[in-house]
Amino acid sequence: MISDVPQIMAQKHGDCDDFVEGLGAFHTLAGIRWCPVVVALDPEIRGEFSHIYMIANLDGSWIPIDAVNAREPFGWESPTYLRKEILC
Repeated sequence: MISDVPQIMAQKHGDCDDFVEGLGAFHTLAGIRWCPVVVALDPEIRGEFSHIYMIANLDGSWIPIDAVNAREPFGWESPTYLRKEILC
């Protein structure tokens, strides 16, 4: 279920689609082009997308931003996806 940004801020937590919604809003306000990216990561449900993150156009380069995966550095995206679609 996708929440709107005021709901996300009030709850002070969210999942991957909530992070994309919130970060996307901030990027839009800053005039930065961005697009959502959906990936299928779970081999047990290969045909279904299981994660969403965003890419942002920073200084002419599209940079992945996966705010849910805090263990990885800025610009990281999973190299092991089964299917990927950029939605822009």
